[in-house]
Amino acid sequence: MTEPFKIVDSRGKLLTSGTTAVSRGTDMRRFSDTNPYTQAFSRNQSGDEVIQEMRLNRRIATMQKRATGPGGGGYGGINGGFGAGSNVSFATGRPRDPLFYWRENNLPYDITKDSELKKIRAFCSLLYLTHPIIASCIDIFTKFPLQGMEIRCSKDEQIEEFYNNLFFDELDYKNYLVDISHQRWLLGEAWPLGSFNETLGVWEDDELLNPDDVEVERSALVKDPRFLIRLPETLRKVLQERSPRWEYNALIKNYPELQSYAAEDSLMPVSNMLLKQIRFKADTFHKRGIPILMRAFRSVVQEEMLNAALDAIADRLYTPLILVRLGASASDLGTEVPWIPTQDDLETFEEAMDAALAGDFRVLVNHFATDITSVFGRENMPDLSGDFDRLTDRILQVFGISQSMLNGAEQGETYAADALNRDMLATLLTDHQLQLKDFFTDRARIVAEAQEHYDFEVRGGIRYVKMEEVLKIDEETGEETIVEQPKLLIPDLEFATMTLSDKQTERAFREELVQAGVPLTMKSRIVGMGIDFDQLLEEKQDEQVRLAVAEQQTRRETFRALRDQRLPIPEDLQMDFQPVAKAPGTPLNPAQDAPLPLLGGTPQQLPALAPTMDDEAMADTQDDPGPQEQDGPSPMMLMPMDAVPQPGDQRPPESDEQRANMPKPARKYLSQHISKTSQVEYDRRVRGQIRDVTAAHYVAPDNSEEDPDKPEHWQPTGRFSTPKHVGMRTHVRVPEKLKWHEGREESA
Repeated sequence: MTEPFKIVDSRGKLLTSGTTAVSRGTDMRRFSDTNPYTQAFSRNQSGDEVIQEMRLNRRIATMQKRATGPGGGGYGGINGGFGAGSNVSFATGRPRDPLFYWRENNLPYDITKDSELKKIRAFCSLLYLTHPIIASCIDIFTKFPLQGMEIRCSKDEQIEEFYNNLFFDELDYKNYLVDISHQRWLLGEAWPLGSFNETLGVWEDDELLNPDDVEVERSALVKDPRFLIRLPETLRKVLQERSPRWEYNALIKNYPELQSYAAEDSLMPVSNMLLKQIRFKADTFHKRGIPILMRAFRSVVQEEMLNAALDAIADRLYTPLILVRLGASASDLGTEVPWIPTQDDLETFEEAMDAALAGDFRVLVNHFATDITSVFGRENMPDLSGDFDRLTDRILQVFGISQSMLNGAEQGETYAADALNRDMLATLLTDHQLQLKDFFTDRARIVAEAQEHYDFEVRGGIRYVKMEEVLKIDEETGEETIVEQPKLLIPDLEFATMTLSDKQTERAFREELVQAGVPLTMKSRIVGMGIDFDQLLEEKQDEQVRLAVAEQQTRRETFRALRDQRLPIPEDLQMDFQPVAKAPGTPLNPAQDAPLPLLGGTPQQLPALAPTMDDEAMADTQDDPGPQEQDGPSPMMLMPMDAVPQPGDQRPPESDEQRANMPKPARKYLSQHISKTSQVEYDRRVRGQIRDVTAAHYVAPDNSEEDPDKPEHWQPTGRFSTPKHVGMRTHVRVPEKLKWHEGREESA
C-alpha cells in the first residue's frame, strides 16, 4: 500500500492525509439534505471543520485523478504519469524540417514515388470539382490560349484545306486540344494516343489516356524515353474471359498483340510516334509532369482549416455553450454556512435546462443561487474575411493572376504590380502554345510523309523540290552517312495573341508597315480575327454586282415613270433608255454585235473550220472591213439583229438565274501557277514512290531474342508500332533537274 498524501496548509499544520480524506468523504455521503434553507442542513453544516474537510476532499480527488490517469511516462511528468507527483509539462519544440509540415498534414509530396504522384493527381481532380477559384483558373488556362486557332499553309492552299478537313473536321482537334490543355494544367501531363491508317495515310483516331495507366522508362542509349501503357480494366476483362465473343474476336483480329498483355500487371510498349507526352515541367530532371496545383496545396489546406473553424462557429450558433453556476456563499445567504450543491442537484438542474433549451417555450423557475453565463455564441462570431482574401491571393498567384486583374483596381491601388503578373501569365500560356504547336507538327509530319507533301519553289512555271540532308546510321554496322531526302511541307498551327492590348499593338504595327510601303496583303492583316478573307471577297463582289444592277433598275424605272407622266426626262436617262432607230445593217450594239450580211448580197469569205496559225495571225493584223455596201435595196426583209445570238453577246437574265444555281468554281490556288506540263512531270517522277520504297525497305521489329515471359521489354508491334513509312524518304529519288538549289534562284 502506497504512502498517503499529506496535506499541509500555509502555516505548516498537518490537516489530514489522503486515505483519511477519502474515508471521510465517503462518510459525508450521508448528508443528503443540502438545501441551505432547511434546519437539517444547518445542523449538519454547523462547524467550520466540516467545510474545510469538504474542500480538502475535492482537492485530493483532483490530485488522485491526475495521479491515476493514463500515464507511465507522460509529457514531462516527474514520476511517470501525466502529473504523477507533479502537473508540470514541458512544450516540445517544433522541428524546423521543411518537410515536417507536409508529413504532419498527410499531404502527398514525394514526387519520386509513382504512388504519391497518383495521390497528387487525385487530389488535383478533387480540387477542380470542389474549389470554384481553382476550377476557374484551370478553365482560363485551358481555353484562353486556344483562341483564334487555325491551320495555315502559305505556299499551297490545297494542302491547307486538306489539313483543316483532316484535323478540324474529322479528328475534331478544336475540342481535342482543349481536352489536352485541361489534362496538362490539371494533372501536370496529357497522354494523347493516335491511331494511324497505313492504307489511307492519315490519322483515323486520337484519344487521351489516364496518366495513372502510363509508365515512362528512360534509356541511357536512346534519347527518347520508352512509353508503356496498362490496358484498361474493361479491355483486360474481355481478353481474360473471352466474352462477349464477338468483341473478343474483333480485338484479336485487329489487335493480335494484345493477347500478351492481358494480365493485371502487364505493361505494353507503345511507339512514341503514336503516344505523346505533353507535360508541365515543374522539375527539369523528373520524367513525369508535375501539376501546377501542387504549389497551392498548403494554401488550400489552410483554407480548409478556416472552413472547419467556420463550421464549428456555425454549430455554436445553434448549440451555444452555457456555463451555469449553482451555489451561494454564506454572505449571500446571510448565514454562516454556504450552500454547496451535490451531484444530484447538478443533474436535476441540468435536466431542467436541457428541457428548457429543447422546448419551444419553457418557464424555468429558480432561486438567486443560480448564475447562467453564455460562454460563446453569436456575439463572439469572428471575421475571417481577411484570412480568406490572403489565401485567395496566394492561390491566384500560383497561376500568375491577381484579384485586380480580374476585378479591377480599387481606390488607392495601381496596376503597376500587375505588370509582372501579366508577363508571368503570358509566359506560361505562350509556353503552352508552343507545346501544342510541336504536338501538331509531329502529327502533321507523319501525314505529310505518307501523302508526299514535299516543300517546293516555283520558278518559270516549274515546281522544284526542296531537299535536306540528314544523318543516317546503319543499324548493322553503325556506319554514319549523310543522305539527301525531300523536305516536307508542313502547315503551321497558329493562335491569336494573348491579350487585347497585344492585339491592338500588333495590328497597329502592321498598319504602320503598310503605310511605310511594306507589301502586306489584306489577308495577312486580318490574321487572328476569325475572318475568312476569300469568303468576304466573294460576298463583296456579289454585293457590288447587286448594287450596280439595283442602281440601273432604279434609273430605268425613273425613266419609265417620267415618260408615262409626260414629264421632262434628263438627258442621261434619254441616252441610256430612249429607243433609237437603227439603219439597216447597223449593229444594235457596236461594241458587242457584229453586222449580219444582207441576204442576196455579196457572199462573205468564211474562215476554215480549223484555221491554221497563219490564218489567225493574218486575221489579227487585218482590220474589220465592216458592212459592205449594196448596189440596191435588197428584196428580202432584214432579220431582227437582237434575235440572233452573236459571239460576245451578253447572257439573257434567264441564263443568269439558271447559272446562280450551278456550282461555283473553286478558289484559285497557288499551285495553278505551275504549268500543266511541269505538274505532270512532277507527279510522274517524284510522287508515288513512298509506297514502293516502304514495301522494299521496311523491316518489322524483331523480338525473337527477347524473353517471352517479359513482354514489356519487347519492341512495339502491330497497330502500336511506328508507322511503316516513317523515315523512308531517304530512299525517294528526285531527278536532279527538279531539285531546288540557289543557282536556280539566280537564273530565275
